[in-house]
Amino acid sequence: MQARSKGITSLTLLLLCATPFLAEARVVRLADVGLVTDDNITTARDGGERLTEQALQLGLAQVVSAAVDHGLSLRLISRVDGRFHARYQGLNEFAAGVDGQLLLRPGRAFHTPMLGFSLGVGTHQFASRLRDTQEARGKLFVQQALTTQLAARGALASVWRGSNSQAFDTDWRSAEIALDWQVQERLRLSLAYQYRDGTVVSIGVPGTEALANAEAVQPDDVFTGLSAFSFDAQTHIGSVTASYALTPAVTLETQLRYVASDTDFGSRYQRWNTLSGLVLRF
Repeated sequence: MQARSKGITSLTLLLLCATPFLAEARVVRLADVGLVTDDNITTARDGGERLTEQALQLGLAQVVSAAVDHGLSLRLISRVDGRFHARYQGLNEFAAGVDGQLLLRPGRAFHTPMLGFSLGVGTHQFASRLRDTQEARGKLFVQQALTTQLAARGALASVWRGSNSQAFDTDWRSAEIALDWQVQERLRLSLAYQYRDGTVVSIGVPGTEALANAEAVQPDDVFTGLSAFSFDAQTHIGSVTASYALTPAVTLETQLRYVASDTDFGSRYQRWNTLSGLVLRF
């Protein structure tokens, strides 16, 4: 609770300080619609029963940017999302959040990096009562142009989520690196890797080792007869994203993501996700 309060207080102070600058800011609005697939929706351990799922995802975002001084700018990002599942309607979700960012580019040379710091808060409301979650997050990040077609990104982040059930309380620290390649005028490819240390939640019938190491166990209210249990793990996330601009305002985007979590008690949890859809800029 203290972590969430500090995050909300810090973000509030940042937004109050930013208000005079945001009055004459540049505003960009985005909308997206896509189809999500998951080959292991319950994050079952290797060797366990894997359940697949598809979902429709809808999102709206607004990005407000304002220059403060030479090389210094502020950005306010607000977003709402909805996800509607085909088979497991208890996972249907509404999410909303806001992030305040401070950006610094200390020079105008081509290879001068962009440095950033952000604080954010959010909420995730599910058809499943147990999963309803409040979130606080913080991030340090850098963006670096390598050539006229290649750029690199890196980030260190921390996320805290508190839910209605201790089994769905999560927190983690992460480090991420990514490479963006502008293949041609309309086509862009991105490769990303993230290392995450922190809580993982699995739904199933926990074995003896999992029970001994679980932070919390709770009968689930979506998957009848199964339990939700959380534990510490080291997670590796790799993704490939292709974006193709159909018009200046409409982009077709496809992403393939692989997630693998390793635990101290010898279990491994793997899943593949895909996302394909359109992003509209207006």
